[in-house]
Amino acid sequence: MSSDPIDPDAIDPNSIDTAPAQPPDEPAEQPVEQPAEPQADRRVGQAYLLLVVCVCLMLTVGSMVQAWSPYVGPAIIEIFFIFLPALLFVRAKRLPVAQALRWRPISAAGALLAILLGTGGYGVAVGIYLLTIPFIGRGPEIEFFQFETLPQLALTLFCCAVLPGICEETMFRGVVQSVLGRGGAVKSILITSTLFALFHFSPWNFLPPLFFGVVFGIVTLRSGSTVPTMIAHAATNSTAFTIGYLFHDEYDPRAQIVCAALAAGFVVGFPIYLLKTRHQPTEPEPLASVPAGLSKRQRRALAKAGSLFFVGLVFLFVLGIFLRFRG
Repeated sequence: MSSDPIDPDAIDPNSIDTAPAQPPDEPAEQPVEQPAEPQADRRVGQAYLLLVVCVCLMLTVGSMVQAWSPYVGPAIIEIFFIFLPALLFVRAKRLPVAQALRWRPISAAGALLAILLGTGGYGVAVGIYLLTIPFIGRGPEIEFFQFETLPQLALTLFCCAVLPGICEETMFRGVVQSVLGRGGAVKSILITSTLFALFHFSPWNFLPPLFFGVVFGIVTLRSGSTVPTMIAHAATNSTAFTIGYLFHDEYDPRAQIVCAALAAGFVVGFPIYLLKTRHQPTEPEPLASVPAGLSKRQRRALAKAGSLFFVGLVFLFVLGIFLRFRG
């Protein structure tokens, strides 16, 4: 099959489309959906379980150790039933111990301020205790706190002031408040303070530790360190034992004058501390970002143990008040 040849002269140059070829229309870009940020894990059951374990150890083995030796017993309880569980909890989370527990160094001025807050706070605590006497009566006398010699005072200060300051602040402000911090600073301080007060197992010694728990929680938050609260806690207990050694009775008018002066210093000094540190940035809390939730089975067991503990505590509270008023 043949075709006629094309005559080049017959082609009109103007009829040739010389415009560049247009690329095909590209499909419109679809917006890329950003992955949703994971919700923060706010479960904190492991912190409560840790405290339940410590309480069980204290009420069983600890009570026997306390009866065996009034000086060595408190030291063993503080180190092995409070401090060591806190360390093991942090190690189980694979975190640096010093960073997680906020063992950050402070200045000499910060240490002096912590001592002043601790000693002044004791005066406020005594005032709080005296205000509760009309409602729940005077607390029982504790023979262990009656000592006559300087060596007894020194040993008591170490076992019942220095060690509690280190061990209890490591547990409550270092672990518990840090874990609860994922729910907000105010909430974590209030809950930790309440647990700290319940931890003293006494209706007469509930409001003073609650007060100190709030103060220590704020100081930890503002300073980013648990070292100031360790010093303040030790100073508080040391003040209590020293006044007991000097006056032998917390109801002695001279002791109450000293406590009133200490309270006045705290009332003036603590608001100044809050004003000075109001713009200080808060340090991140490593324990606030690690998983701390419980399984359903663990939650049920913890709820049962917590309910029994609460019922028992209320029973002891009511029984103690009844016996005090009856006596």
